[in-house]
Amino acid sequence: MADDDPRLTQTLAQGGYTGVAVLTDTTGTLTPTLVTLTDGVGQVPASVGAAAVEVYITAHLPEGITARSNSFDVVWYAEIFLPLLLRAP
Repeated sequence: MADDDPRLTQTLAQGGYTGVAVLTDTTGTLTPTLVTLTDGVGQVPASVGAAAVEVYITAHLPEGITARSNSFDVVWYAEIFLPLLLRAP
């Protein structure tokens, strides 16, 4: 976590947050946007729908407490399926 919010430090010192956090990212395309945490730990498969560099995910807890991830790059990829037509000679 990159933020030095003293309220976050206090929450972590008390064993971590238990409840729902709202997730956002710097591209505005993160899904899902909610994660349930237990003692400060949560796990959710997530995806960012836009290619970008230096993307951050921020967890927003009640009372304005936020925690931000380290930055990462999102590389766009595409799967292309072409029809295959077989003809007799």
